[in-house]
Amino acid sequence: MSSLFQKRLEKRKKEFKKLSNVETSRNKRYKMQVQLSKNKREQTIMKKRKMYQDIDNTISLNNEELELEKKLSMLPTFVQQMDDSNRETKMSSILEIIKMLTVEDYPPIRQIIESGAIPKLINFLQNSDDLEIQFNSAWALTNLATGNTTDTTALVKYGIIPVLVDLVESKSEKIVLQAVWALGNIAADSIEHRDIVLKTRTIKQLSNIIQKTKNIELLRKANWTLSTLVQGSDLPQWELIKDTLPIFYNFLYTEDIELIKDSCVALGFFTMIKKPETLKIITLKFCKHLVELLEMQNVLLIHPILRIFGNIVAGSNKETQCVLDSGVLPIMKEFLEKRPRIIRQEICWALSNICAGTTEQKGVIIHENFIPILIGVSQNDCLRVRHEATWALINLCITGTSEQITYMVLCKVLAAFKECLKDFYDVELIFKIFIAIKNVLQTGYLEGQKCRKPNNLYARDFEEIGGIKILESFFENKNEKISEIANEIYKQYFSKREEEEEESLDFFNWSLDEWSKDEKNEPRVIYQGEGRIKILLYGDKEEELPMELEK
Repeated sequence: MSSLFQKRLEKRKKEFKKLSNVETSRNKRYKMQVQLSKNKREQTIMKKRKMYQDIDNTISLNNEELELEKKLSMLPTFVQQMDDSNRETKMSSILEIIKMLTVEDYPPIRQIIESGAIPKLINFLQNSDDLEIQFNSAWALTNLATGNTTDTTALVKYGIIPVLVDLVESKSEKIVLQAVWALGNIAADSIEHRDIVLKTRTIKQLSNIIQKTKNIELLRKANWTLSTLVQGSDLPQWELIKDTLPIFYNFLYTEDIELIKDSCVALGFFTMIKKPETLKIITLKFCKHLVELLEMQNVLLIHPILRIFGNIVAGSNKETQCVLDSGVLPIMKEFLEKRPRIIRQEICWALSNICAGTTEQKGVIIHENFIPILIGVSQNDCLRVRHEATWALINLCITGTSEQITYMVLCKVLAAFKECLKDFYDVELIFKIFIAIKNVLQTGYLEGQKCRKPNNLYARDFEEIGGIKILESFFENKNEKISEIANEIYKQYFSKREEEEEESLDFFNWSLDEWSKDEKNEPRVIYQGEGRIKILLYGDKEEELPMELEK
């Protein structure tokens, strides 16, 4: 270890970044991005709470929120009236509960559940003699199932799922729609509730509805509910859902945007499951059709389609090539510069996986001029998008050819990495940035050897932008792996250079001392030019020291 290196270690008393623990590898990061089912459910809650058109139009929604407190005080009375022998009294009490559930913000779901109304509403579901009461009870329960997990768990404990499953086979399409809707709400609430619904005959029932119904609203709702059953961060058992794949695939070729959207969401999860059946649908034709859908620029389709592409390029090189051949990259570039954060994040994630592909696939990313854009995103976007863009740069710098890495250096990738190291706290990401920097510097060394030049130009560039200071800030990092690689990079590419510089300066000083012993050789002017020291001595004698000095 050089004396200069030792001094820097001893002097350094700065505070270190606090790094978070990362338990999953790069190949598993996509599992953190599978929350579409929850998002979809939240986005449609207000739609589900709308007043159904067939409810008595004498019920006014005006000033409901102002009247809610008064209604809640009467809730025990409404629940009690549900046991009344008079049919109209029962119906009136159900409609009052429905009216409370149509409040736009924070409907009193918990209060209604705790009032004891749920067992009575479920009872009404099982009475097919009065279809109107049965329908309105189903409507109320469908909206009660839009609450949080605690609320939905309460409904499940009351035994609502098997009753709804039976109700899907009702002769009334209105009632079937409400039962299907309620099952979708429950399945979308959590993995546990999804799996309970999966173990019933619901998938078979929904498949039959999709094959036979001509009611577009029922068709959409059946498809949406079916899609909730294949979603989740913990994917379902393959045997339970495999028969739904052709249904979603076929819906991509309809003209109904809602059917396409929910099918794309479902296929986004299927493309994470690497089974022969799913791999079979990943063809150039399939990818080109997705591009055609993207070109519609419908905001409902963009995110789920990009999710599909991202999952495909996370697979084999063959699958990745289908995506590249589909012509999606120009659209991704356009969206990367104009679309919201979640879209930019999906695109950068997809690009990061393409950058881990073959040399030719990396070349396509470079040819399409994505690198300057990714470098800009890695510096200037929000943190999540910056992370994904940085992964793309890392993958290319670690696995790219020397020519590709040279292009990355010309695009100022080392400066980008330096800024990322200042801002990021993700342990795995920081470590990979160091790996990428090390590979770039090694490439610079090898390129210098080829040209018989002693200087590592990439190391010089890194030093000029303050890279050594960044390395030093990680020398004593609490994460041993990061500390080791920071020290290793410094010792391999910079400590020797500084030792040579010190030796050159020592030789220079010794030479001056020797020459100054002779009065004739006392130097008059000393200057540095082109990395060489030139000395103009007294008299007519001029000497040039045979040494190289780095700037």
